[in-house]
Amino acid sequence: MSIMQKLYDSEINASISTFWDGGFDVKLGDPMNGFDNETTVKTFAEAEAWLAETAALIYPDSVFAKAADVPDDMFEIPGIEQTVAEAASELLRSERKA
Repeated sequence: MSIMQKLYDSEINASISTFWDGGFDVKLGDPMNGFDNETTVKTFAEAEAWLAETAALIYPDSVFAKAADVPDDMFEIPGIEQTVAEAASELLRSERKA
C-alpha cells in the first residue's frame, strides 16, 4: 500500500505537487485547516520518505504513526529540509532513552 493511501486511511491530509524542474513540493495538512509542515525535495522517493517520517512524528497518536517503524537515523535523507521534523525527531529520541 502506498504512503499516500496509508495517510489517507489515517485521516492525515497530505499533498505532493511538481512542476517540471522545480522538484516536488510536499506538504502535511491542507489549505482549509493549514499546513503543519512542508518541504521541497528532488525525487518522488524523497517525497514519500519525508511524508512517512514527518507524519509519524507530527501525528504520534495517529493510526499511521502507531503502525510505523521509525528508525533513529530516519532524517538522514539528502536534500530534505528538516525544520519541525528534525526537532520532533530529537524529542522522540530523548523519550526513547528515558
